[in-house]
Amino acid sequence: LISFDPSRHMNRPGLALANGVVYIAFGSHCDLDPFHGWVFAYNSGAAGHMSLRAVYNTTPNGSWGAIWQGGGAPAIDSDGAVYVMTSNGTFNAIDRSDSFVKLALRGNTLQAVDFFAPHDQKIMQDEDLDLGSSGPLLLPDQSGPYPHLLIADGKPGEIYLVNRDDMGHFHAGDDSQIVQSILDATFRVMTSPAYWNGNVYFTDQNNVLR
Repeated sequence: LISFDPSRHMNRPGLALANGVVYIAFGSHCDLDPFHGWVFAYNSGAAGHMSLRAVYNTTPNGSWGAIWQGGGAPAIDSDGAVYVMTSNGTFNAIDRSDSFVKLALRGNTLQAVDFFAPHDQKIMQDEDLDLGSSGPLLLPDQSGPYPHLLIADGKPGEIYLVNRDDMGHFHAGDDSQIVQSILDATFRVMTSPAYWNGNVYFTDQNNVLR
């Protein structure tokens, strides 16, 4: 059983509120072991009273997998699904480091129902190239075969455009299961992208807004 230790975890991401539930995500204090990534779901009651409803741990069978997102809050779609990006750590059939993770609140459980992890996740893990140094952006509904899209970047400098209805999981060798990836587009992104008037804007370390 893994317990949440507040002395080892830090709430860097912003808070998100949807359907009367507040979502609070955590990373670590300067990668000091032991730590995990966490998402807590609290019912927001009358007169400011809140009660814990559900908890998700990114690496229940491993370690690390912090949720930083450059201070950005979890993203939530119109169906109430919650999207987070995780940082380096354990990755296997259960643990979801360096991944885009889609969560669903079902009763009093917060479950991972889909995910995408880049094919070079192991390199990200070994070289501290946190995918989750930035947060996910949900685009407005699109025409064409993929109406529900998510876009993001991170320390690796690659932009990922992911179908939220089928995120693709993990493919060894390439990322052909997602809608698009753009190599070497940026460098060490530490903020979430922004959408305005048909364009997506990124800013990265030592560079201008593009």
